[in-house]
Amino acid sequence: MRTLRRRPAGPSRAPTVPGYALLAPLAFGATGAVWSARDEAGRPVAVSVVPLPPGPRGAAQLRRLGRLRTARHPHLADVRDVVGLDGDRCAVVTEVVTGPTLATVRAARGPLPAAEAAGLLTALGAALGHLHERGLIHGDVSPTNVVLAPGGVPVLVDLAGEGVVERGTAGFVPPERVGGAPPGAPGDVWALARLVLWASGEDPAVAAAVAPALAAEP
Repeated sequence: MRTLRRRPAGPSRAPTVPGYALLAPLAFGATGAVWSARDEAGRPVAVSVVPLPPGPRGAAQLRRLGRLRTARHPHLADVRDVVGLDGDRCAVVTEVVTGPTLATVRAARGPLPAAEAAGLLTALGAALGHLHERGLIHGDVSPTNVVLAPGGVPVLVDLAGEGVVERGTAGFVPPERVGGAPPGAPGDVWALARLVLWASGEDPAVAAAVAPALAAEP
């Protein structure tokens, strides 16, 4: 599921995505429009329309996005399909993950207890490790890209950018990316450490636990 950051200013024409009925624009994620949709079996899905670089770089990114379909993990939103479109675009089809974002929960409840923040670190660290083992990255680990599914299960969403188009979310962008370096697994780890520290309200015990990741060189 893509993170929904703002609603479109006006109506938008749904692109044609073979095998899916796009119903209405939901919002825009960091890489493009997000649509509510249904697959051929009538199941609800979210469809992100992602711009691709032209030429060989776009083809390489499309292959990387396709590998996300095999990255199944309880703390990652399932990517169910990747469909190439005309005009240097593709559609990334994901499950719909229901629940509030970590940003919403933190705003409503205030800082999370250290134990709960540690649970986030463990769960999301495992999810990122699963991606990294497959040569994939996220590139925008941030409060709006973590959904707390029923039961409080943290799920990392917004996988469609795969760290290539996106530059990350302010406050959670690794230092090397601020300097113009390409995204990578160390940056994901840094952003997760920063996320957990933020979620805990800079709890001293959490700060000590994540200090090595925040201090590590890329």
